[in-house]
Amino acid sequence: MSFIGVRSFELHAIAIQDKVFVDGKFVDPVYAARRKNAFIIAVNCSQAGGTCFCVSMKTGPKAQSGFDLALTEIIEGARHYFLVKSGTDAGAQVLAEIPHRTATEQEKKAAEQVVERTAGQMGRAMDTTDIKELLSVADQFQENAQNALDLFWSTIRKEYPKTDAQLRCGVPAKEIVAVAKDLEVDLIVISHPQLSLVY
Repeated sequence: MSFIGVRSFELHAIAIQDKVFVDGKFVDPVYAARRKNAFIIAVNCSQAGGTCFCVSMKTGPKAQSGFDLALTEIIEGARHYFLVKSGTDAGAQVLAEIPHRTATEQEKKAAEQVVERTAGQMGRAMDTTDIKELLSVADQFQENAQNALDLFWSTIRKEYPKTDAQLRCGVPAKEIVAVAKDLEVDLIVISHPQLSLVY
């Protein structure tokens, strides 16, 4: 299986997937098998869009790793060519089968200039200041919210042992709200095919 035209930020995303599905405690054998046999041809971005922000995330525009071959497109007047870099033995083997020549220093410099120009075209920037700490706070908030939700429904179930059926058939909304207020729940949304109530 081959992937052609993969961008640097996508390579970073694949690396995260590898951590989860291959390098983690529980390996996904199907993913691992496909990933092992995958051949990736990356393309270094030569034009940034108005919504691009990979530079601020340190995920582009140049592919640094995770590829078998990486291409940089260079257009100089009527001359149009690609500078190719191999990132693995498999990539080098494929490149050896393709007519090519060693790039000159001027061509290598031209490729670097393409990437540098693209890096300066970013339309957006993501502020990553203290992002790890912020994500940690968000995780804690989610955990607290889940705990509150579990407590809320466990209380409802004590009052109504057949909760699921009774909720569908109509536990009085006022009674649910009363329990929620006792537990200091800030917001309840009660959904009905013809009615939604927010408390």
